[in-house]
Amino acid sequence: MTIDLSPELTLTTGKAAAQCGHAAQLAFEQMPDDVRNRWRESGFSLRVQTATADAWAADDQQISVVDAGFTEVDGPTETARASW
Repeated sequence: MTIDLSPELTLTTGKAAAQCGHAAQLAFEQMPDDVRNRWRESGFSLRVQTATADAWAADDQQISVVDAGFTEVDGPTETARASW
């Protein structure tokens, strides 16, 4: 799994970690069983990266995390995406 953070935001380490956790959880819940089983067998390995502006604009990931805006960012703001 790959989790992309928005290139348009500057998040603290804790906020970025929380958004990545949300993305991973949403992906786990929505991915097909066979993909989930392969991910489990891999030890739930994942890659976290900041998306390039072009990749973010392409918006081709399966999962989108939108923050409600109660802490660091104004809401609603898309903070992370996940794909498998």
